[in-house]
Amino acid sequence: MEDACNPFLPFLSERSYNRIYGRSSVMRKKLTIIGVLSALIIASYLIWLDASVWSLHRYHIQSHVVQSAQLPETFENVRIVFISDLHAYAKGYAGNLDKILRTVNRQAPDILIFGGDLVDEKASILTEDQINELSNFLKLIDAPLGKFAVLGLDDLPQADLVRQIYQLSDFELLENQVLDIYNTTGNPIRLAGLTPYLEGQTDLKFLGKDTGSFTLLISALPDIVSRLTEQDADLILSGSTHGGQVNLPWIGPMYKVGDMLHISGKFKIGDRTLIVSNGLATSEFDYRLFADPNLLSIRLIP
Repeated sequence: MEDACNPFLPFLSERSYNRIYGRSSVMRKKLTIIGVLSALIIASYLIWLDASVWSLHRYHIQSHVVQSAQLPETFENVRIVFISDLHAYAKGYAGNLDKILRTVNRQAPDILIFGGDLVDEKASILTEDQINELSNFLKLIDAPLGKFAVLGLDDLPQADLVRQIYQLSDFELLENQVLDIYNTTGNPIRLAGLTPYLEGQTDLKFLGKDTGSFTLLISALPDIVSRLTEQDADLILSGSTHGGQVNLPWIGPMYKVGDMLHISGKFKIGDRTLIVSNGLATSEFDYRLFADPNLLSIRLIP
């Protein structure tokens, strides 16, 4: 036996071979399992870190071109920037106003639209410093053809305060209203703003029918598209969905508001175009996974 186990012998007995290399095989399996588990732990940690920290400030620009024969020639290459869902000062609020401001102004918007949920319904009443910070942020956005906004569901509990902030920021808040926007001379486009739609409580007659003009509708909730019949709305911009906020394979979005039929991106619905933003922040839980925050940059082509 000693001779068989002697490492200087050119050959090992079968029993010694199995004992030595059997142990080596078990060790390799253990190391493989440890390696796989370590990789899974590291990957899980990186995914958690991305979802809870990195992605919250990774503001993407989602660019679109909208072409319509109803657009006046004077609106060729006019750029609309749409932002929404800031949910300012909610618990766990992680908004980076300076970075958002730089990102928006780099797009050089002609028209700036805020699509609702400036504040969060669970946030405390804003302090004077917070009001000043928000109004200064919004005021520093440059848009020569105007800055406009609608209320979101989370704005409603503090609607008067939100109205005050928009007034301080040179925004025009549209509450079930339509106005004309001109670019120097020529024909205008119609801009309509809808207060969050409540079944049976919102009259959509203010939109009009077959006006012949290009109508841009701002609605915090994209659900409105299924309730439009003959109302005039060529382009609808919405937010509120947060892109699902956390999207899991085979499970889908973890954050849900409304019917969630149109979660994120551009949709063609009959003659209408709907574009839904992921928004800028989070609500209910402070994570984003496969649904980074974004803003919309839309170029108009007659």
